Amino acid sequence: MGLSADTNHENFIDKIRAIETRDRKEEKKLGNMCLMNILTFNVRGLGRGVKWSTIRRLVRKHKVDLLCLQETKKQHIDIKMCQSIWGDPDVRWEVQPATNTAGGLLCIW
Repeated sequence: MGLSADTNHENFIDKIRAIETRDRKEEKKLGNMCLMNILTFNVRGLGRGVKWSTIRRLVRKHKVDLLCLQETKKQHIDIKMCQSIWGDPDVRWEVQPATNTAGGLLCIW
């Protein structure tokens, strides 16, 4: 039940606008461009425990706007998992499930 670009385009645009507003408030401008923090990480399996809390700390510390995780090795990812990893109940995501125990992509914003 992640955010689908096809059906919830307005929600995605609203989130980008909120990020831009936050960046302006924090004076994170570079010329005419606002900065967006993107964290990408090959997790080699998105078990539980240490990885989730480590990722959550990185997201908070670096004020990440978009988190991209590769090799999740998960066939099912739900809202509780995304909220826990992201560290906020206001979360949107898109997922490409793993095939058996290989692959898997998760993008959270």
